[in-house]
Amino acid sequence: MSITYFPFDAVVDSEGNYDRTYTSEQFALYFSKLFSNGVYGADSTDLQVTALNGNMYITVASGAFFINGRFYANDEDENILITAGDVHYGRYDRVVARADFVNRMCGVYVLEGTPSSNPVVPSLTQTADRFEIPLATIYVVSGATSLTQYNITDERVGVYCTLTGFTASDYFTAYSKAYQQFSDEVQSKMNTQFSAQENKTNTQLANQQKEFSHLQSSINEWYQGVLNDISQLQTFDFDNIAYRIGAAVTSNITDTVITETMVLNEVKIAERVTNIGDTAIRCVTKAWNADGSHVLLNSTTETTITDDVITSVVSQN
Repeated sequence: MSITYFPFDAVVDSEGNYDRTYTSEQFALYFSKLFSNGVYGADSTDLQVTALNGNMYITVASGAFFINGRFYANDEDENILITAGDVHYGRYDRVVARADFVNRMCGVYVLEGTPSSNPVVPSLTQTADRFEIPLATIYVVSGATSLTQYNITDERVGVYCTLTGFTASDYFTAYSKAYQQFSDEVQSKMNTQFSAQENKTNTQLANQQKEFSHLQSSINEWYQGVLNDISQLQTFDFDNIAYRIGAAVTSNITDTVITETMVLNEVKIAERVTNIGDTAIRCVTKAWNADGSHVLLNSTTETTITDDVITSVVSQN
C-alpha cells in the first residue's frame, strides 16, 4: 500500500537538511486529480489550429493544456510548416499536444501521415514515456501547396480532451465558418466546371449534328439507290439487263426445262430456270452482285393454266 499526502512545511534538522521533500510525480498526481487531460482556458480559440494565408503553414493559437498532471502554456501563436502534398496520393497529418516524460518537456507537434490511396489518421502515442492528445487533423491533398480551413478538422473537443471555456455554440460557429468557406470554393469550382462542360457539350452537339446531317444525306442517297435496284430486280428481264450492263446470256433448252445464264466479266451474275409442265410453268430467278458473292434476288413465279384462266404467283425464296 502506498499513501501520499502533502504539502506540509519542511523542518530543518540539526544537520541543515529538510525533513520533507516532494517530487514532480507527487505534484502531477495531485493536479491530475483536479484537471482532466485537455485544453484549458477562458477563450474558445485556445490552441485552435487554423490555416495561415493560403500557404502550407498552420497557426496554433496561444493556450494551455494539462496531460496527466503536467502543464503547458504558450502566450503566443505558433506557426508550423506542413510538408507539401505527395505527387500521387493524399495523406492525413495530426497536430497533437504532447507530454514527454523521458525528456521532461511538453509541447505541440505535428504527426505526419503516410500518403496513400486510402490514407489513415496517425495514431496517438499514450504510454508511460509519452502521452499525446489531439488538437486537429489536417488532410493534405495530393500535390497540395496550400491549405484552407476546410482541410482542418478540430479535435480539441471529443473523447480525448476536456476543453474549458468552450461552448457548443463556439464549436458550431468554428465549423460553420470552415464549412461556408468550403461551400463557396466548391460552388465556384462547380460553376467553372459547369460552364466549361456546357461549352464542350454544345461544341460536341454541333459537331454531332453536322455529322448526322452528312450521314442522313448519305443514307438518303444509298436508300434511293436501293430503291432503284429493287425496282430493277422486281422487273428483272434477262435481255434488257444484259443489254444495259453488257453481259452475255446463254440458254440451254431441253424438253421441259429452259436454263438461262447471265455472265459478266467471267462471273455468273444471274440465272433463270423455267420448268414447263402440262398445266403449270415454274420460273426460278436468281441474281448476284458483281463478284458473285452475294445474292441480290431469289424469286419464284408459279403460273398455272386452268381452262381459260391463267394465274401467276410470285414469291421470294
